[in-house]
Amino acid sequence: MQAPERDLDLDRALHELPPRRRLFVFLRYFGGLSYPEIAAATGVAEGTVAATLAQAQEQLLRELSVEEAAG
Repeated sequence: MQAPERDLDLDRALHELPPRRRLFVFLRYFGGLSYPEIAAATGVAEGTVAATLAQAQEQLLRELSVEEAAG
């Protein structure tokens, strides 16, 4: 189980994502959609889904690392 402050850090980092990155993260990890399903739902290519999720992951890792280092 995660510590409550870690959950708050993740919540804060998720809200720092640009809208499209945040949408794709929610569809994939909270909605359980596959890349093809996200592509169909949003009208973008599968490659765009993959690239956007990779960018979101990098940004989340940076945000969480900065918060962890500061905390």
